[in-house]
Amino acid sequence: MSYFGGVYAANDDYIAIAYKKHKVIDIIQKSNMKLCNRLFFKNFDANKFHIENDMLKSDYEEISFFYKIFASEDCFYVLYWNDTVEKIGNGSCKTKMYKIDFNGKILSHYTFNIQIGNFQINGDEIVAVGMDPVEKEMLIYKGKL
Repeated sequence: MSYFGGVYAANDDYIAIAYKKHKVIDIIQKSNMKLCNRLFFKNFDANKFHIENDMLKSDYEEISFFYKIFASEDCFYVLYWNDTVEKIGNGSCKTKMYKIDFNGKILSHYTFNIQIGNFQINGDEIVAVGMDPVEKEMLIYKGKL
């Protein structure tokens, strides 16, 4: 689900929000609806902006960070690109994914050889839909994490 330029997923106890144009993931505890963790990814590129005619303008093509998110009972998975919209659009960027617990600890990091646009996790298996970077055709990826 997309919300205010971000994507979110929830389980019974937590909501995780990953922002498309910011290097941040927020984790909110549902019992009191308060922020309990904020992850900031310093190693990601930055979107740089300036004011022009009273409007906020990007200094270059914007970077997209987080794209899709999936929550399980004890963790969540988030896809990210850390690349320009142009490279994402033409299929030349590689998709990466973090597995993060609800305390904000990164449990695993994955890099895929195709650009993934959507995914589902079932136990230790992933089923994902992606794009072949050469043929520009849709691929279905299935495997163990």
